[in-house]
Amino acid sequence: MVKQWWPILFIIYNVQGINITSIVIDQQVASYTEAVTYEINATYQVVLFYPTIETPNPFRVKAWSPDAQANLPVLVVVQQESSVTSWQVPLMVETSRRDYVLKFSNTSKTMCHDQMDSIVNPDFSTGDLTVAQRFIVGLSTSSPHTVSISIEMEEEKDFYVELDKSYSVSVSPSEPRYVFYKFLEDAPDIVIVDVDSEDDICLVVSVQDSRCPVFDTNKDIKYEGVYQTINLKGALTITRKDFDPGFFLIFVAKPDNADCTEGSSYLPRLETNFHLSTQNITTSITFKIRPTVTRREYIIATIGTLVTLGAIGIILTILSLVLNRFGTISKSDKDEPPVYDCFEPLSEFAIQDLLKKDILTVNYLARQPRRIRKRSYNYLSHILSIAVFYSIPVVQLGVTYQRIINASGNEDMCYFNFLCAHPGLGFSDFNHIFSNIGYVIFGILFNFVVIDRYTIIKIRKTKGIPVHYGLYHAMGVALIIEGLLSACYHICPSQSNYQFGNVRSTNEVNISNSTMFQIQALCT
Repeated sequence: MVKQWWPILFIIYNVQGINITSIVIDQQVASYTEAVTYEINATYQVVLFYPTIETPNPFRVKAWSPDAQANLPVLVVVQQESSVTSWQVPLMVETSRRDYVLKFSNTSKTMCHDQMDSIVNPDFSTGDLTVAQRFIVGLSTSSPHTVSISIEMEEEKDFYVELDKSYSVSVSPSEPRYVFYKFLEDAPDIVIVDVDSEDDICLVVSVQDSRCPVFDTNKDIKYEGVYQTINLKGALTITRKDFDPGFFLIFVAKPDNADCTEGSSYLPRLETNFHLSTQNITTSITFKIRPTVTRREYIIATIGTLVTLGAIGIILTILSLVLNRFGTISKSDKDEPPVYDCFEPLSEFAIQDLLKKDILTVNYLARQPRRIRKRSYNYLSHILSIAVFYSIPVVQLGVTYQRIINASGNEDMCYFNFLCAHPGLGFSDFNHIFSNIGYVIFGILFNFVVIDRYTIIKIRKTKGIPVHYGLYHAMGVALIIEGLLSACYHICPSQSNYQFGNVRSTNEVNISNSTMFQIQALCT
């Protein structure tokens, strides 16, 4: 067994200038049920042999040292059948400040089971399931002074979690934790992982596929799977098609709260020094994997929303059609003569006649009502031009954001309400995208009502200026575009696309103001 460690020892101690022939390697057989403590230095190291054990549960290796120094740490190397894992004690964790590193004397890591593939996808055609595993733990240091190091093996008995059952774990930046969930045949295809923390320590929650190794450190947790940062509460929606037949659920505590605050903002900000604790950071987490809405429930909710909005819109449309045909305005228009545009200038007599009137209203000055009506459609053409040239890049950017989320797994890019975000049609939060369908439905119906009103109620000159039907059409189109752009915003709500819906809202306000002025003129 010494030959397996010879290359590592040669590199470590040859660099330090120590005669490798003077190194004493103490080989011992260790027990899984008790913690052991050793005194090691640059010339004395320990190799622990843990015998083969039959269990599907992985083991957690705990290592701590009260007197090891950061410049001369204790190197812990755990060898398994098909992998090697190493770390140092004390563990130095980088913070958001480049000039500050936190030191953790207590460390622990969960060893991914050697037979994880066989456990997740058992094949009994080749014989009985083998769940055997063994460990070789090497302890070494370059310190010339004696350093105390303690090692303990702990079986993770709650490693395989179940649906609709709460679990609690404690994590720190030097002691990450992870568990495994398997999609059973009768289990739902989509589940939600609810995470609750007792304090506001920043955490990274990651979901990775069932293959080893597991990325469970602050440096590499973002290299695999889907992840997000949380403080007090968070949720991840996981689908079977993305993580079949199961997934690892990893929890890692951050050394400070920079990633969970405005420190991770894309906008320019003033330099902020976040509070850094000099003590070991430990937080308790409670999580639960629960089923989300089923496909049938999703379809029922979608159709129900369409039916409800459609029914309301149809009722209002019928009411408007009735008022157009039997209302006060339609009745008053029947006896009025047709209105034509007048292109000839007023004579002196006509001008004097207007000036002698006791009440002078706007309708006396509206000499070209049909031309004014046609010019009102400029509002519609302008709003359509703006909508086309603004919507194309908005749609492209929204789809690009969704593709980046799918490729990188970084759910911090978007400000989703993860507790009620339900994926669908390739989107992470389809239900909030679909919630804007009301804008589109009522915008279409509004334009239909305007067309009917224009057909029934002709141009009149009893009072006010001619009706600007193009202005009303522009309002309807703006409402439709508002729904489309708001849906694009909800593809990935963030600081960089917040203006998608606001720009159209501004246009709607301007058009509404113009409409109110026109209505006021009609009633003058």
